[in-house]
Amino acid sequence: MRKTTGWLLVVLGVLWVAIVLIQAPPSGPDGLGVSRLLGAITLPVLLALVGLYLAGVIKNAK
Repeated sequence: MRKTTGWLLVVLGVLWVAIVLIQAPPSGPDGLGVSRLLGAITLPVLLALVGLYLAGVIKNAK
């Protein structure tokens, strides 16, 4: 059950990042687009990392 939950979190995180990247507006002349984009993908990336940990990929990699 733990591995299944982990892989579901990984898939959800990757899909969330893809959706954010697709819907991101082009950055303007002020350059704030990049920082907003990084802020928008931080949570889904962390979610995917937690999923990898729960799936056992991170703690078994040495």
